[in-house]
Amino acid sequence: MACQFDEDEYRNQQLNKYLDEGDMSDPVSSCCGVPIIENTDLCSDCQEHCSEVEIGAFMHDKHVAYMEDVADAEHEIQRDKDDQFS
Repeated sequence: MACQFDEDEYRNQQLNKYLDEGDMSDPVSSCCGVPIIENTDLCSDCQEHCSEVEIGAFMHDKHVAYMEDVADAEHEIQRDKDDQFS
């Protein structure tokens, strides 16, 4: 029997490995995940006002949002298939 590759599990493992290896406490902007301009609350990428978060929290939130989007897309595909056969 062939081993089935679980892409989501692999991505989770890679993210966890990356987070464990790096210093995830560096502050970044909550919008783009880049440094904030010194002595301001402006993102150095989009130049918008933002709040400061740790890079680890930013990456985790982005990963969770991505996984939710994937799950939503899979559910929509399944719903479309079910609608075709009803």
